[in-house]
Amino acid sequence: MWKNHYRIAERQLTTGKFKKLEWHVSKALEFARASNDQRQIAKTLALLSKFYMDTDNPLAGETLRQSVLSAEQAFGPNSLELAEQLELLSCVLEFAPELEAAEAARLRALAIRETSNESEELLDALDLLVEFYVNQNRFEQAETYFLRALELRKRFYGPLSEEVEKEIKQYATILAELGRKNEAEQLESLLHRCSTCGPDEVHAQYAPEVQTIISSIKNIESQGQLDKSIEALRDSLVSLRDIADKQSSLLADSDPVRELKMRAHSNPHRWAKSSLAQLLRLKCENESRRDLLLEAAEHLRNLLAESNNLSDRLHLMLTILDLSEADDAYYDELNKLISETPICATSMYTKALSMFRRQGSTKESRAAMKAALDFNRYVPEVLATGCNPEDVPNHFSFGDRAEAQGYYLEASRQWIATPGGVEFMIEVIARTLPASLRRNVDRIAPPSLALV
Repeated sequence: MWKNHYRIAERQLTTGKFKKLEWHVSKALEFARASNDQRQIAKTLALLSKFYMDTDNPLAGETLRQSVLSAEQAFGPNSLELAEQLELLSCVLEFAPELEAAEAARLRALAIRETSNESEELLDALDLLVEFYVNQNRFEQAETYFLRALELRKRFYGPLSEEVEKEIKQYATILAELGRKNEAEQLESLLHRCSTCGPDEVHAQYAPEVQTIISSIKNIESQGQLDKSIEALRDSLVSLRDIADKQSSLLADSDPVRELKMRAHSNPHRWAKSSLAQLLRLKCENESRRDLLLEAAEHLRNLLAESNNLSDRLHLMLTILDLSEADDAYYDELNKLISETPICATSMYTKALSMFRRQGSTKESRAAMKAALDFNRYVPEVLATGCNPEDVPNHFSFGDRAEAQGYYLEASRQWIATPGGVEFMIEVIARTLPASLRRNVDRIAPPSLALV
């Protein structure tokens, strides 16, 4: 009978239908106590405690205290069940406010979590403790547990993951509250450098020898000399890599943001390699040299092996599509790239075009084309009318005209060079889009694409 009442109450709590929940919990507790089943008692009290917390019932605190004692008796003093109840109790005590008792409950729960192998739950416990100390303006204690959480987060997600960078922003806030404003500003500057691969915004923050190399490359680029720009970028790769390695070797192993600093030191090298790959692909459009595409693809693969940068991934996708034009063996790599890339105009239109190249106009390829058109409806218009690169905004949102313009600058040749590619797009537009958009079909006919 305990199981029936408990399961009904558990289901009602999950669905938010509380009408008879308290009655079922009381009956479950009655049967559990009658059979002196300590685990049933503990599980029932834990369910009742959560119900009281969700409904802001003033009995939550007292029920949680009973639940803590019951969990310890039923599951043991180092059980995860006890840790969970202690964490819930600490939340209630913090807002009581009974701060010393809340802190003691959190610390005891943390000690239990540290004996388990469940890293994610331990990370949550550390985060809760950091939040508790920040709320009490006890920033020295907050820093201690934050650094422990940071090291665990780096092992769990990776030292250069978005989750780690997000938490490091909080560290800058903690440092500022501790009066270490210089360290906080340096950390914020570091985060900015890591989020900006190109040299333009953070040029002055690089070492003088790096600034000299970058200035020389930018000067050559400004003169519009493609071959000399490629040569300069190739020549810079070894020098920029050596400088980055030298700077990184001076960092202490104990530095909590060591990996982030190494990333910042390597950014000029990454920028040069990414820029070189893009210029190689541009040169290949004029000279149809496969060796240039192969070199570009290799540079981009190396960049992705170091860091999962979306821009590098999209450029590699377009480069592999270029290579697949003459070699079907590249389609497996292309499909893998598409499947692992966030949905955007480049991934959607690349998928549609690659499917058309292999299948022609089939149900599957038309479905892929329609999905791309639905995602960004501006691409056909921009393909027809073209755009001035200087007029394209630096930032865009997925699905807007700026994204379509960016895709046009990188991929318009692929559609034009594919026999029947433009006609395929027009066919799908004529089949699927509303009449208000279908009126513009003639604008993207092949004669108009001569403007591109």
